[in-house]
Amino acid sequence: MALMVSVVLLTCNREKAMEKKPANISVLFVCLGNICRSPAAEGILRHFAEKEGISLDIASCGLGDWHLGS
Repeated sequence: MALMVSVVLLTCNREKAMEKKPANISVLFVCLGNICRSPAAEGILRHFAEKEGISLDIASCGLGDWHLGS
């Protein structure tokens, strides 16, 4: 997960993100249930993106719904 966050941050050009019309960059983390891995990855990337001043649309989702309501 840390490697994925590092790769995304390294591939984002900070100057490009600070331009008047930055490219919309969206990142979606997907895991099986969206109760642990992908929400954690979303939070970590959101933290580092805000720290670096990079504007990203970040979300997480899961493939299964068997745990809904529990």
